[in-house]
Amino acid sequence: MAEESGSSLQDIVTKVGEATMQVQSIATAAEEQAASTEQIHQASESVNDIAGKTAQSMQESTVAIEALNELADSLRRTINTMQG
Repeated sequence: MAEESGSSLQDIVTKVGEATMQVQSIATAAEEQAASTEQIHQASESVNDIAGKTAQSMQESTVAIEALNELADSLRRTINTMQG
């Protein structure tokens, strides 16, 4: 009976060791996942920043194109006046 108890205790110790290793693996995986999530968050913020800057540049380009179009129209009218 003492031999069975010793064997059973050894099995318990082995199982506890295995469970500890699994918990450590899960904790490591959770840390890696948290780090990856933070990197994704930072990348997403960068993309949003770039998108905002792109939109602002497009608005500025639109204003510049409209001003250039007005200058071209004015030049056309001036040339037509001088020719005719």
